[in-house]
Amino acid sequence: MAGLGRKVFTAGDVLTASDVQNYLMDQTNMVFAGTAARSSAIATPTTGMTTYVGTTPPQLETYTGAAYQNLCGLTLLNASTFTTASSIQVDNVFTTAYDNYRIILTTTSVVTPGTITATLRTSAPADLNAASYGYINTGFSATAATTPTSLGSSASGTSAIVGYTNQNTASWVGDILNAPIAQPTVLTGLTISQSATDINATNHASVYKVSVAAFGIRFNFAGNCTGTLKIYGYRNA
Repeated sequence: MAGLGRKVFTAGDVLTASDVQNYLMDQTNMVFAGTAARSSAIATPTTGMTTYVGTTPPQLETYTGAAYQNLCGLTLLNASTFTTASSIQVDNVFTTAYDNYRIILTTTSVVTPGTITATLRTSAPADLNAASYGYINTGFSATAATTPTSLGSSASGTSAIVGYTNQNTASWVGDILNAPIAQPTVLTGLTISQSATDINATNHASVYKVSVAAFGIRFNFAGNCTGTLKIYGYRNA
């Protein structure tokens, strides 16, 4: 049975096996090295059980009655670093366990300023590089905040230009919709970058127009970059 909530024990009470099980064991935050160890230890979980699983990255999950889920909304699925690299890729990170995905890409140093492009990946893994990426970018700067600038678009590119880097730090925050299902995959994002005298923002929207499942993603840099990439899953309702 599920945990019984809270019981106030008084001196002289008999601590029964049922009390230990339902007030203590079933309501503790249990720690496991991985999901296999958890499954071995808890053959039949009960609704409300909360466990800490020390995988990479670690997860705090609660059993809903059907499955263990992170109930905080976003689950960190991958955290990667890259050093003086022309690209960074994460394969087989998109699954049907999540509806959509949030990506945070940050560059801390740039050898040569240039474009950031995104290429979706199959489960093989391999690039989805057909000329089927439609994208558009619109830019703003602090010195011309009310004047949008067209920063490029394509109706049939072999990858999507999602943002730009310069000699200072830049961050790209975006969402990926429909990645792990056989439908056109949508990317939306915002790049914030700093130059010596200005702050720039680039709004991005793109779609891979072929109805195919995407399982990973690769970001390519026109100039070698150093930074971090984090991918989060939006929990299924």
